[in-house]
Amino acid sequence: MAVNLGTRGPEDARNLVEYCNGTMPTQYAEMRRKNGFEEPFAIKYWCLGNEMDGHWQICHKTAAEYGRIALEAGKLMKMIDPDIKLVLCGSSNYNMSTFGDWEWTVLNEAYSVVDYISLHQYYSRSEFKSTEDFLGRASHMDSFIKGVAAICDAVQAKKHSKKKIHLSFDEWNVWDQRVWGGDPEPGEPWQQKPHKLEQIYNFEDALLVGTMLSTLQNNCDRVKIACMAQLVNVIAPIMTEEGGKAWVQTIFYPYYYASVFGRGECLDAKVYSDSYRTSDGYNVPYVNASVVLSEKKDKIYVFASNLSLEEDMELTLSFEAFGEITPISKTELYCDDLKAVNTKDFEAVSPTTVQLNGKSDTSHTLSLKKHSWNMFEFKIQ
Repeated sequence: MAVNLGTRGPEDARNLVEYCNGTMPTQYAEMRRKNGFEEPFAIKYWCLGNEMDGHWQICHKTAAEYGRIALEAGKLMKMIDPDIKLVLCGSSNYNMSTFGDWEWTVLNEAYSVVDYISLHQYYSRSEFKSTEDFLGRASHMDSFIKGVAAICDAVQAKKHSKKKIHLSFDEWNVWDQRVWGGDPEPGEPWQQKPHKLEQIYNFEDALLVGTMLSTLQNNCDRVKIACMAQLVNVIAPIMTEEGGKAWVQTIFYPYYYASVFGRGECLDAKVYSDSYRTSDGYNVPYVNASVVLSEKKDKIYVFASNLSLEEDMELTLSFEAFGEITPISKTELYCDDLKAVNTKDFEAVSPTTVQLNGKSDTSHTLSLKKHSWNMFEFKIQ
């Protein structure tokens, strides 16, 4: 839930928390009850505004202005419900001219009351000179995460605080911002359910989404919240038509597998791979990978992408700390055509799963097809 710190302020934020979470017979809790909701909604996570550094926001703020109003709103909100967690607005994206200075200033103001700071980032194929540059954006994302974490830690040290601020990457995806759908012209009536931001994703996009998911997993010590924006129709992995079909776009599959099988403990995987350099200076390993130990600690899932456009690769995995483990299956997302898309009538991009009959061992060598995303499942003996 987000509170309005643009046209509204701390008192309205406090009242909204009371309406949603209040348990006593107070004004706004009673209003909720009269509206038919006897029990509180118990909303735990609250954003202190949204992208408040953006000139596109109504009543956007300078860093000093926003940091102060976020502090005062946060104090009032936690007076109503001390158990809520507050997300401070970070930069709207890594390329904002105020990035860094914004984080430093707002954290200095509001550090005592907040629990997270937000990050937002979208990538578009149209922005980059080459496919290699586009597929290398996970390295850009990793730099963004590590940069914000470093600023958080610097402010913590400056304040002699025992509290560590974590990160909320609460908007991320592939998005060509030229795909909008248009707003009504002056005097034109507003439409009902207009088609907007209906991005069509190809296989190239799915590869990037897969590497971004691994980047988030590999930074889970600091990124405690991450939200793909959005899930249905609007820049989304799932598409629908009114009264008709529903279908999944290419980016659905890495998101699905990471969500379902990436639950447990993310291991500190050391990946050694040849790499290439993007035109804007990022070093990108051809093999991008993350490793998750399942919640029951009986399986290991390896998520691996081969970003080479020309060459298949072999991936050697060493699990010495776990003893001998057994390969179970390989799920591969591959299409020879990087521009292939899924439609309501034809699915050009979908995963294939094959069973692996290898022997138990501490080391396994597996194949990665050129420009492919993969998930390997292993059983711990």
